[in-house]
Amino acid sequence: MLKKIAGATEKTFTIINLITGLSVMGVTAWISNNMASQTKWIAQAGPYGIWIATLAGTLVVAIIAMVLVKAKGWYQDEKMRQKWRETPRSVNPLDTEFHKLRIDISSLANPFNKTIVGKKFTECELIGPAVFVFMGTGSATYGNFVSCDICVVRPGWIYNVIVFENCNFTHCKFYNCTIFISPDMIPAFKSMGAEFVTFTGDQGIDSQPRPSMQGNRPR
Repeated sequence: MLKKIAGATEKTFTIINLITGLSVMGVTAWISNNMASQTKWIAQAGPYGIWIATLAGTLVVAIIAMVLVKAKGWYQDEKMRQKWRETPRSVNPLDTEFHKLRIDISSLANPFNKTIVGKKFTECELIGPAVFVFMGTGSATYGNFVSCDICVVRPGWIYNVIVFENCNFTHCKFYNCTIFISPDMIPAFKSMGAEFVTFTGDQGIDSQPRPSMQGNRPR
């Protein structure tokens, strides 16, 4: 419904522009001025009253148009994200190598112990939300982290997380994940442009301002 209203409004604005050669705000101002002039209690206030009423009418229409356009944008963004999330992920969790696939991380984890062991990922997109840790002799090179929180923790086993054990990642992208790493992994993740949400002990990283929690989160 919202999409139809926004679309109809946009088409109406376009038609008005084509027919009159005026902008929507120009037409709105003309209509507001005429309505104000023929409203007795406004006309009695004189030219200033009519002018203020004209501005008010134009402002209301501008706000409505802006809200509709913004709402249409939100709708399209959400529809795109929904379509993206619903993209089929035809992967076999028993495979050992994955190449150029979009993968739901939780679909790979062993349902009993939440581990993903000995896998190799090349140019894949690994999708959260997921909380995981890298363990063992694996590696991650030339990665990209989108809306991910990187947390530095002391070495040792971590409960309540998915474990990537002895897995290798090359040119992969991670989306919407919380990732726990040990201090020795900081340089590698720093070189990949990861954002750390915990202190790292590296003044070059810790002194950088973090994005504000107000407003929309970065995507």
